[in-house]
Amino acid sequence: MADQGDPNVGKTSFFLRIRDGNKFCLDYSRLLNGHDWVLDYHMKIEDCDVTVQLCDMPGTGGDRYRLMNHNRLFLNADAIIFMYSIEERFTLESVRDWYENTVSGPNFDNCILALVGTKYDLLMEIEVHTIEEMCKEIGAKLHFFTSAKTGEMVKESLEEVIMEVHKRSLEKRELSVEGASEPNVTLSENNKTKKSRCS
Repeated sequence: MADQGDPNVGKTSFFLRIRDGNKFCLDYSRLLNGHDWVLDYHMKIEDCDVTVQLCDMPGTGGDRYRLMNHNRLFLNADAIIFMYSIEERFTLESVRDWYENTVSGPNFDNCILALVGTKYDLLMEIEVHTIEEMCKEIGAKLHFFTSAKTGEMVKESLEEVIMEVHKRSLEKRELSVEGASEPNVTLSENNKTKKSRCS
């Protein structure tokens, strides 16, 4: 699971709030050292102990980063969280570019996409219908308003995404079991071969 969005929308603050719980850090530059951060997040869903890796890439948004091959970076991601600041309209508009540069091709058909508005403790400058249109445009199943400063909906939004990933994983597993249990029948008709398969 990874986050994407313009610089300064609060991606790393979101990440640190998840990692540090009740702490909010205004100056985290000395903590980053230019490295990608990966956090193992554990939660229980019904009777299952679930662990996901949340990856935050500090400093994203520059021209050099935009030119990187995002398909390779996010190829194995089960979910991608696109973030924008509710006080800056252009950061929501930029989500379209981040989506196009990050998620393309059949490799991402099963990837859960979420849209997260950050800095919910500040004045909102974007209309709700505009946000809803962006969700539809990029195919985001989930949307949240969060504040890393107050902690509002940070943990809850992440866990909602994890539950959606878990649900998708169970569905894929059930389909795999059903497909394995059905015989692969080959029928010949007018020299044409047809195979029955689970659709």
